[in-house]
Amino acid sequence: DEVYQTVEKCRLQAAQIHRDSPEKMQTINTRLHGVCYPAIQPRTFEEALIALNPDLISAPPWIPQLLIDAYHPELAGGTGKRADLEIAHRLTEVVSRLMVAGGLSPDNVGEVLRVLRPWAVDVSSGVEYAPGKKDHALIRAFIQAVREASQED
Repeated sequence: DEVYQTVEKCRLQAAQIHRDSPEKMQTINTRLHGVCYPAIQPRTFEEALIALNPDLISAPPWIPQLLIDAYHPELAGGTGKRADLEIAHRLTEVVSRLMVAGGLSPDNVGEVLRVLRPWAVDVSSGVEYAPGKKDHALIRAFIQAVREASQED
C-alpha cells in the first residue's frame, strides 16, 4: 500500500520496484497504470528473463523496461558492486529500454555506456563520499562522463 500511496500522492510518472516476484510486479503495475518497472539483481541471464514484463514493451517511452543491478542476497541496490556486464549485454539484445546500475562511478560509467549502450544508467554509492552522503563533485564528474560517452556515437 505504501508504494501505491506514494506513486499516487506524488503523481510519479515512473517508479522502480525492487525484489518483487513477476506476479506481484504485474499486480502493482496494473493498479498503478503501468508506471512501475522492475529492478532486478539476477545471478543468471535466465533469471533476468523471468523478470521481463511483456506489458512494459508497450509502456510509455519514458519508462525503462528493466533495471539490472549487481546481485546481493540481502541488499536491494546501493552495494557498490558492479552488475554482471555479460548478463547486461545479453539483455540489451532483448530489452530496448534497459537501465544499468551496480557499481557505477565517474571512472567507469563511460566504459559501460560505450560497451552496452543501455537506455539509461542509475547511480547511488558511486557518487557518495560516505554511505548515504552524495558528493556534488562526484555527481558532476559522473554527468560529465555520461555526456562524453554519449557524444562518441
